[in-house]
Amino acid sequence: MSQKLYIKIKKQIQSLPLYWKTWFITTLTLIATLIIFFLVYSTFATKFLENNQQKKFDKTVNQIVEEIEKNGINEEKLNQYSLEGYSIFISSNNELIYPNYSNALSTTATESSTLSNVIQISPATSINSFENGNSSLSTSKRILYKNIWLSLDVYYPVVINSKEIKSILVDTAPYFVLIGIIVSFGISWIYSRYFIAKINKLNLLVHEMSTSSVSKEYVSQPGDEIQELKNNVYFMYQELQQTMAQLNIEMNRVKKLEEDRQIFMRGATHELKTPIMAMMTTLSGMIENIEGYEDQVYHLSLCYNRLQSMSRLVNGMLEVSRLEETVFSGETDINKLTLDVLEVYEYMIQDKEIELVVNQGKEQKVKIPERALQKIISNLIGNSVKYSPPKKKISILSNNHVWQISNHVNHIEKMDLKSIADPFISYDVEEEEYAQSHGLGLYIVVSLLEQYQYPYHFDLDTETKEFVFQIKMK
Repeated sequence: MSQKLYIKIKKQIQSLPLYWKTWFITTLTLIATLIIFFLVYSTFATKFLENNQQKKFDKTVNQIVEEIEKNGINEEKLNQYSLEGYSIFISSNNELIYPNYSNALSTTATESSTLSNVIQISPATSINSFENGNSSLSTSKRILYKNIWLSLDVYYPVVINSKEIKSILVDTAPYFVLIGIIVSFGISWIYSRYFIAKINKLNLLVHEMSTSSVSKEYVSQPGDEIQELKNNVYFMYQELQQTMAQLNIEMNRVKKLEEDRQIFMRGATHELKTPIMAMMTTLSGMIENIEGYEDQVYHLSLCYNRLQSMSRLVNGMLEVSRLEETVFSGETDINKLTLDVLEVYEYMIQDKEIELVVNQGKEQKVKIPERALQKIISNLIGNSVKYSPPKKKISILSNNHVWQISNHVNHIEKMDLKSIADPFISYDVEEEEYAQSHGLGLYIVVSLLEQYQYPYHFDLDTETKEFVFQIKMK
């Protein structure tokens, strides 16, 4: 039963708001402190008072002794001590010398009766008589003044004894407790409000962070543990925002890749399906000796050319599929690679009498592996040579900021800048069927540049009828 009650109380305490928990704990702490203080004070107050009065009594007695040793019996000085509550008796050879007044005998008799109720003290000694239930302090000393021995007895009534002190403490205990409770309630309320206000601000901050309505800019501030927790929450939020931003970029990239994959597959299906249907029709006509297909050598050559075109398309598709493989690191001199690719196309450039203008420095490193960069430059130069009309100009510029190639293009008004880099987009209408482009060259270039995070830009200038492609250097 006690275990169940304990569990029930524990659950109720755990369900309390933090404000009341803090208030309750602080109040109990302050009340417990006051109770302990009261107990300690009540236990040692008598001892403290006894010691204090004993020290005061000893000090006064020493002053009286010094006064008598120096100046003898100075009634004026001794009377001042009497006014302070001290009873002083000086005698010599059992004859009372001070106080010297008419009722000295009656006073002496009174004090003698008092003396019989106190503990007699040896010369030069004094004690506290509280513990024995007595109500006064007393001492006796012998003083040598001008070769005469004097006996000094000093008495001092105790104002409050130990029983009275305990009685006073018991009477004032309720007031101590009441004042302690009021003060502890007030302090607990202030402390709880202060503490809970900081917690509520932190909760509000976390709520705002959950809706991403908090500014990312934050400067760490010094403070207590709650402020340190706030700093850590801010730093965690900033790192989370950066991670989410990177995740969004990656998601958009994957989404674009998926969209491109779907477009690519639809285009590939169409590009392969059309020549296959054409070849099947041609071969069927030849097999069944349909009119128009008598020249089998001619139609076989057409089928062969279509197969070559399909072979180039399949190779291009394989190149595209390999673009999603692991990105390799490495640096390549783009200027040297440009000259190497130009040597491959030198025969075609001379055959079409194209004017080639190359303006580049000695070395320009880019963070793209040689094989990938070769595909980029080869596709760009190959397209420029292929699409440039005879006797036109191809310009190549390379510096620390950009690598650029531009060439003249016929029928530029038929080109769509938005879709020119899409797969299977080709404007090669004047070429023979076997030499027609599969439209993957510029798509491969753009995909590789995005893969290695190099900015690019291309444009169609309708006035000069030039196609310009730029790769911006990092």
